[in-house]
Amino acid sequence: MPRYSYQCHECEKDYIFRHSYKEIKKECPDCNKQILVRNLTTPAVIKYSGENYPKKGSFGNKTGQVVVETIEATRAEIKKQKQSLKDRKS
Repeated sequence: MPRYSYQCHECEKDYIFRHSYKEIKKECPDCNKQILVRNLTTPAVIKYSGENYPKKGSFGNKTGQVVVETIEATRAEIKKQKQSLKDRKS
């Protein structure tokens, strides 16, 4: 399961949780308030080298529907978080 970084705006503590990409944590474990906000994180990069490198065409040409939905959801979330940061600055 992937790890996600959260921050509580009440007690200003940072947390890392493991959960599916569709799940969203909202309650702070320390102050029990519904103020957790997921931070933007850098995705993991997988590099292949030598004999571990997959052969051309081994992944196929079509992208699965789950991948497309995940990419769209992530883009929407990033756009929402960017707007939230812009609103906080002003």
